Amino acid sequence: MSFIRPKFSTFVQAHEEVIHNEYWYGDGPPVLGKSFSKTKTIERPYQVIDIIRRAEKRETKAGNDILASALQTLTDKLASCTPGFRCGSCACPQCARAFQRAKVASQEECIKRAGQEPCG
Repeated sequence: MSFIRPKFSTFVQAHEEVIHNEYWYGDGPPVLGKSFSKTKTIERPYQVIDIIRRAEKRETKAGNDILASALQTLTDKLASCTPGFRCGSCACPQCARAFQRAKVASQEECIKRAGQEPCG
């Protein structure tokens, strides 16, 4: 079986390709299931941000200012993720779903092409 070259030559290039293409943030194929619909994923960042803010407060009270600052930076990044200005963080439910959809689509394509080649 011959090697199937991926469309993306580097991780950074693949990452950029996904965050700059709103297709991956929609509900088209591949479908990941009802729990991972666009509508449900749009609601999740607010829940994640709430959890991170509570952790930030806890770390501030404990005197862990560096960790609290990092958590604040992450909160700001997730809060600013909008169509056309995606954060690209794997901690972001919307971006994580987009990366998963792109990965599934790529894997399906590779498997389809591999199945069309004769073995041996």
